[in-house]
Amino acid sequence: MPTGDELTSFINEQVSPRAFTDCEFDRVKDLLLSEEHEQGQDVEFDCDVLSTENYTEHIYNNINYRIPQGVSLQDFIAQCIVKEGHLVSKLNKDEFFNYSNSIEVQKMIERLRSNTNKCLTPKNTYICERGPPENRKNDNKPTGYCLSYVKHGVLAGTFTDTYPMGVSAKLSGQTWIDMGFKNLLDDKKYKDMTPYTAPKGAILVYEGGRYGHVEVKASENEFISDYVGERPIYDELNLPRKIIGIYVR
Repeated sequence: MPTGDELTSFINEQVSPRAFTDCEFDRVKDLLLSEEHEQGQDVEFDCDVLSTENYTEHIYNNINYRIPQGVSLQDFIAQCIVKEGHLVSKLNKDEFFNYSNSIEVQKMIERLRSNTNKCLTPKNTYICERGPPENRKNDNKPTGYCLSYVKHGVLAGTFTDTYPMGVSAKLSGQTWIDMGFKNLLDDKKYKDMTPYTAPKGAILVYEGGRYGHVEVKASENEFISDYVGERPIYDELNLPRKIIGIYVR
């Protein structure tokens, strides 16, 4: 979840006039300026790299990507991250189909979606609108209470019978394990999984900031906690957060 200073900065940006910018392409532009860009004809390639193919590994925005051999990092970013908006793993979709399409996950996501414009705790009412309807906020505005919102979603999904304890998102891993979830990043088979390639319904835990952050992947372009974003928090809010847990049951 964002820290107090980060929230203040983010909120100020939302209410202050500013020139239009495209964050995704700005990041690519900066990368092209800092690294030598390979010139030549466009190369067609598949964004999903199979384990049997030759590839190189590059880190971009704290994510380790496998890039087909012979493809530059810049071309990979332009085709697989910017244009598509995410990396899709068909294997992950098939492998976790039962979990992702379970009634529990559906109920969890429904509750998360319905809560993003509400203030669920008196501690975050300061960010809600003062006029009617009362106790409402913009659904894309973070409040600093991501874990509370995810807990309400998990409770609605009947993954637990009682509201879970704990106040630190980055330390919430054991809470999910106690409910029967497992961290896919602990399995060598999934060690390179990212929020973009995680299955629908996965609980995503991040470190960074005072308490870290937690959110649920509701769809390929929908990541929900106390707000809804189209991308993981480190890209959506441009905050220094690192994924440390991808939990499914």
